[in-house]
Amino acid sequence: MLYDKHHFTSRQLPPRLTRKSLLQLSVVVSAFGWAPSAFSSTTHQSKASSTPQFGHSLQEIAQARPVAAAKQAPKARTADNLTSQKVEDVLVSGGRTINGPRSAAKPMLISNSPLSDIAVVSHLDNEQIRNTPVHVSADLLRSIPGFQVDDFQDGGIAQGIGARGWSTESDGNYVATYIDGSIRNVYSGVLNGYNDLNPLIPELINGLTVISGPFDVRYGGNFASAGSALFTTRDDVATGISASGGSYGKARVLGTYGKHIGNVTVYSALEGMYETGYRQNGITRRINSFSKAVVDISPEDTFKISAQGYWTDYGQPGSIPLNYIQQGLISERAPRSDQDRGANNQYTLNAQFEHVHNNFTLDATLFFNKTWLIRQITLGLPGTVTPQREYLDDRYTLGAAIEPYWKFHLPNGGLFDIKTGITNHIDWARDFRIPGMMAWLILRRTVSIFQAF
Repeated sequence: MLYDKHHFTSRQLPPRLTRKSLLQLSVVVSAFGWAPSAFSSTTHQSKASSTPQFGHSLQEIAQARPVAAAKQAPKARTADNLTSQKVEDVLVSGGRTINGPRSAAKPMLISNSPLSDIAVVSHLDNEQIRNTPVHVSADLLRSIPGFQVDDFQDGGIAQGIGARGWSTESDGNYVATYIDGSIRNVYSGVLNGYNDLNPLIPELINGLTVISGPFDVRYGGNFASAGSALFTTRDDVATGISASGGSYGKARVLGTYGKHIGNVTVYSALEGMYETGYRQNGITRRINSFSKAVVDISPEDTFKISAQGYWTDYGQPGSIPLNYIQQGLISERAPRSDQDRGANNQYTLNAQFEHVHNNFTLDATLFFNKTWLIRQITLGLPGTVTPQREYLDDRYTLGAAIEPYWKFHLPNGGLFDIKTGITNHIDWARDFRIPGMMAWLILRRTVSIFQAF
């Protein structure tokens, strides 16, 4: 631990532990695929009629047009001389894309994957993620159409994520975020919905699926007003080490170790980061460890288990008014207060089991998380006597999910599937919003002045 957690606590807090639980049941029956042959025939016709082959000249394509398409509409008889002007022919032709003709009708995807949703779904695979430069994992959402990400430059706090008109001013609590099937939003308390993606190491991300809006039955529950983001970690990582650095004291080291032992694949990653920040009181320090094991029990059964320890502490320079900077009242690098601090310690354990047999799939997830998070924020304008507020969230989270899925083939060649699931999520939390250390000093000084009279 970088700092003892009691270093940030202003005063002794009463031991208040509350239990909050959420039970979610989902049942989905997808649409019937009554006539898949109609889709294939439509696709074949589109390829044959509306899509020209590459390598033909415009003259050859023009000569191959149907006679009906070559006929020109009769010119309108008007009083002006516009009809006497020569009108050039406009040639409209189709083109072939990577996935086939755009005009080809595609059958509905029937699957337990979120990619089969009726909502707008975007997906980034591992190759796309590796080719995307990011500072933190939340930056991957910048490449998703309609999503915005704001970095408040406040140390190790969560980034602001917005979409579909939902603001980025929050801590990402309008986007439900899952990592390997377990939700990462804070489920209750003063930081309800808090969505911190800093513990997720970018190099370990295998895929990202983003669902626009709360339209997925499994992932569209709490905090999914703007959408849902589903991250999966890699099952295999090679041994290596990387180091990077930059301006304002930025330094980062990542070491990984991977090994195959029979039908078991294991790897561990250790990340260290230090940054002084552009603004004063903007220092950030981080130690992050992640380990994962994948066991191929049989061709039909796979078991995965991961563990993570995350420790960070940081200063919080806060936001300052632009007109203060323009009037020369404060430097653009000055903090709102040099006494504001923050820290976040997390311990996570996640287990997944997948069974696939013919047209039946069973997914089960069990997750545990221990979080200790504290933030200090000074209210009011810089240079004024303003109170400091302290946020504390100390919680244990235990959850489980089980999702059976069946797919059936109909006699007419269509498909019919049933997707079910049940999720239980329990929090034992101690959370407070109390005056911070500076607020207590101001309060004591005020009381002393009144006692003097």
